[in-house]
Amino acid sequence: MEGVVLVNRRKSREFALQAIYMCDALGCWSLDKVKFTLNNFNPNSEFSDYTEKLCSGILENLPKLDSRISLASDNWSINRMGRVDKSILRIATYEMVFLTDIPYGVAINEAIEIAKLYSTSDSHTFINGVLDKIHISLLAENKDSSDSKKKKMENELFSAPKTEIVLV
Repeated sequence: MEGVVLVNRRKSREFALQAIYMCDALGCWSLDKVKFTLNNFNPNSEFSDYTEKLCSGILENLPKLDSRISLASDNWSINRMGRVDKSILRIATYEMVFLTDIPYGVAINEAIEIAKLYSTSDSHTFINGVLDKIHISLLAENKDSSDSKKKKMENELFSAPKTEIVLV
């Protein structure tokens, strides 16, 4: 069952990429445009709630997301970035900042894999670098927040219990 969830989430991210790209290209950031894009460019596909959650969250938080991305990208303003890369960064940054059930590593890895499919041959390296800086800044922000679910998940993930092997 877990594999199905991952496939659906990957597809959801890809559909969100199309919709966010279209909004950026048109310069029209509305949920109506998102729904229009999803329904007209993928007429036989069912969209998960996750696709809509990503798109609406990005639309609601676009200035915050773009600010984080700009701060994390050395010598690159958000306006200089390609639309595909920018859209992928917005999706992953939204997941990292606002969705506590998505571990940072998953958001980053998914963005890299999607970049390999839909962007230029070296975009995944750029995306990895920007998202890594965002990750580091989020860890620093969460340092004092002991109730952060994301930090707890990361700590559990990377500090597996040590087991002793006793030879008899």
